[in-house]
Amino acid sequence: MTQIILYQIPTSEIEFLLRQLQSPYYWNPAHPYLMRWEGHWTQTDLRVEADPLDRIAALTGEIVLEGLLEQGLSTRLCHQLINTFRANRSQTLYLVGERIHCPENLFPFVQVQDWPRPDSVALSQFLQARGLHSEALYRAVLGLYCGELANLLSRHAGLNEDRLAEAITHYKISKLQGRGITLVPQPDCRAVGMDILDSLLSEISDLLKPEAFAAGLPFPRGVILIGPPGTGKSLFAKNTAARLGLPLLCADWTGLISPLPGESEANLRALLHAAEVSAPCVLFWDDYDKAFASADLSRDTGIEKKLAGMLLTWLQERTASVYTIVTLNRINQIPPELRRRFDRTIFVDLPHEGARYEIFCTHLEKYCELPDWSDRDWKILISEYGECTPDEIGKAVYLAAVRSYRQGRPRHITVEDLLYQRKQFTPANIANPGQIQSIRNHSKFALKASSEDRSRWRVEPDPLFKTMLGR
Repeated sequence: MTQIILYQIPTSEIEFLLRQLQSPYYWNPAHPYLMRWEGHWTQTDLRVEADPLDRIAALTGEIVLEGLLEQGLSTRLCHQLINTFRANRSQTLYLVGERIHCPENLFPFVQVQDWPRPDSVALSQFLQARGLHSEALYRAVLGLYCGELANLLSRHAGLNEDRLAEAITHYKISKLQGRGITLVPQPDCRAVGMDILDSLLSEISDLLKPEAFAAGLPFPRGVILIGPPGTGKSLFAKNTAARLGLPLLCADWTGLISPLPGESEANLRALLHAAEVSAPCVLFWDDYDKAFASADLSRDTGIEKKLAGMLLTWLQERTASVYTIVTLNRINQIPPELRRRFDRTIFVDLPHEGARYEIFCTHLEKYCELPDWSDRDWKILISEYGECTPDEIGKAVYLAAVRSYRQGRPRHITVEDLLYQRKQFTPANIANPGQIQSIRNHSKFALKASSEDRSRWRVEPDPLFKTMLGR
């Protein structure tokens, strides 16, 4: 009986498929003759022209044909496969290709299979068998196929494990860019002052280890970050990918929408497919509430509802290790069923005194050595920037660096430079206090990104204020 299998498999893995079969025949358009795999390649006497299905009709056994699906399954090829099935030969025919779309009329005659992507345990064993044990290298190879990885190890055989991890990470980024996917560049500074989020990163890092997979622990779904603009939500997303050593895919909801029928849905499917084949990765949606601002899932609202429904289904059912981070300004603008798809909802507020000190240090180190200011100067500076977001502090430090440079003091920023910059703008929290208070009111039950300030910069509340609070 003839069996026909349409096998979606990367080219790098075809040799692994051949090893699983019993002395299979093999052909691709670069071979004028049919080849045979018996632990090594041998050439048969059968010359195969551009139409191999007719030439192999008399053969029995397992036959792998590559290259016939590059242009899709044409009407002629579909009928050839149906005729081959009806001929009832003693053949198992594998048609292999990177991407396969099987027409509906062909389904009764063929099997469609996907080459499985190796899990974290298999990749760890693959590296250990070659004497490679670096955790950075293990993290870099996640998401690759074994044949693909073997080729990379061979190509970079002279590198030590750290350099090898860098080369493989660069390869993965180049591959994603080749698919037309926009990758967010590495951040120029760390997200600081958010210790609760830092502990979350440690948890995610542990769940990427093969031991977690062996223990049956699923990869986390993701996190919702709420907070006023400029508080560091997007920076945290970028730092997450950098610290975990994973690619960061940036999703733009407005860029998915198209006036052409069906194209918006196709764009979203392509994005989600790219995230799955890039796993493990971080999928980042900025200003996520804009996506659902007009998408009332209880009514028919057109294309927004369709896309929202597709996204909800994917978030619920996806099995790939895709960590989804969404940032938004108002939690009340997204539907409750979306919130349930995420592991945690975390509120990122304006930084407290200790966090403000860390933010200043992080930005100052980009332009000069960390100044040796007195505690009194630091307390004045931290107090003056009390209503500012991390983004506003970062911009002020940059402008102070520009000012010192133009005054002939390059890489020498003073407290006076920063106090001068503070007088040049009005913080958003002061300019529009009602908006930020509204965000806080809708985020009362969310976990806070920062624990209570216990630093030496903490300012104790006024005793009268504590009495009014009943403390």
